[in-house]
Amino acid sequence: MAGANGNSSIFHEIKGDNVQIVEDTAKWNPVANGAFAFSKKPLRVGVSVLLEIEGSGRVSLGIIQIDPLTLKDKPLCKLNDISEYIQINEVRVHRRKCSIKYTRESGVGRVVAFYNNEKFTQNIRPGSDAWLAVYVKFGEVTLRLNSEAETVDSPILSEVIGSNLEFCANGKNEVRTVSANPAAICFIGQPLNINQKISFNCEPMRNGQGETPSRFFLKFFITDKNPKQLQQQHKNLFSVSATSKTVPQWVCSIVLDRDNCNGQITIERATGQVIVTNGMNGIFREKIYADQKSELWVMLDLYRVLVRQVEYCVVTMDTVDGAGGVYITAVSPIREPPQRSMSVLPYGYVTGNDSVARYDYVTGNESASGNDSVSEDEDPNQEEYAISDPPKIDPLKPAEDLVRFEASFNGQFANLVSDLSGLELCDYLISLQVITIADLEKINSKETTRNQNRELLCLLSRRPVPRSKFIDALRDSGNRHLIEKFFPDF
Repeated sequence: MAGANGNSSIFHEIKGDNVQIVEDTAKWNPVANGAFAFSKKPLRVGVSVLLEIEGSGRVSLGIIQIDPLTLKDKPLCKLNDISEYIQINEVRVHRRKCSIKYTRESGVGRVVAFYNNEKFTQNIRPGSDAWLAVYVKFGEVTLRLNSEAETVDSPILSEVIGSNLEFCANGKNEVRTVSANPAAICFIGQPLNINQKISFNCEPMRNGQGETPSRFFLKFFITDKNPKQLQQQHKNLFSVSATSKTVPQWVCSIVLDRDNCNGQITIERATGQVIVTNGMNGIFREKIYADQKSELWVMLDLYRVLVRQVEYCVVTMDTVDGAGGVYITAVSPIREPPQRSMSVLPYGYVTGNDSVARYDYVTGNESASGNDSVSEDEDPNQEEYAISDPPKIDPLKPAEDLVRFEASFNGQFANLVSDLSGLELCDYLISLQVITIADLEKINSKETTRNQNRELLCLLSRRPVPRSKFIDALRDSGNRHLIEKFFPDF
């Protein structure tokens, strides 16, 4: 399938600044994150400045020898936007906090940084000033700056910051990234029509030692706007330098996390739905409301992955996919099979003719049971579809083990939002039937880790949870340190 630029590429020529396209491959390439921050005053001899970094991402630490105020009208999107920037060190953080101590040595033109029991130095021009400069290359990161020479209320960070940073509510000495993964989008070169299917290979981008990143994902956004229209109406999707921050109205979206976006992936448009298939783990379906003849475009949002075209074809009735050996047929509209197939009840909640209260994991409602009837919109014979296999956990046994959390989580809500490894916990909660695949997709659609944690905690506050199994899940998902925050009596 030819791209819109007339060559053989499957990908459209219009893309975000942080995606590189070479022939049939689209690659995440974070060159423009728009996340510069500076100290307000130059570093002083013998006076230490402490930089705290919290979150997950990669941060370049350095200095500049010009007043940050002179950079006020510069774009501050890329590292090379500031020719005066000198890097001292680079720090990688993952769900943790680290501190770097800066000082200017007396008698020599040198700035020293202490990090993780190591000393890093950078020579500067004799007699000249030097300001601390920090650039977040990618990730969800908060930066705090403290100085032993200033009072708590004194502004230490310069008012000049990149467009992808914002000051936090607690003062002028703390900033955070607005978007963890800006402008990392690209488009399939032509609209996806009824009964068309495209297959990709998706793989994580490993580092020089061949290590897989701790987090990566691939998101599909379906839109009735073509790439040029989106670029004109929502410039912030394509560049961090855009001043407007608007979000399009998507026809639908499907999120594949690290467990579902490594390997061959197929996206197909059938009647009334878009289907994404992962050869390893299952099928993800989203209902769409669009005329069959309307053009729908597929936008890909990449984070630490590369995507390569494998195949493009038209799916016909009663054919066999020779590449994967899978029987394919045109599909009639389906009434949200993932949600329906995961509408299961924990042990102790009884269906049928009884008077026991039951909990519906689809609607989030709890009701006294009577005769359960099938609604007019449901087909009781509807086929159910494969979903991802989550980690194995023994099924819940005693019904009396179920507990409910207060909405405030005993006053720990803010701490849990900051400290919870929410996506890791979700894998185990699916096995316990506390959340569904649809819930996970909703959680994963949130851009930042904190918002993902907020969404998960709100779900947990509305649903019964098996205490003992939930504690085991906290241990197994790396959240052992939060057990007492969930259960103060533990």
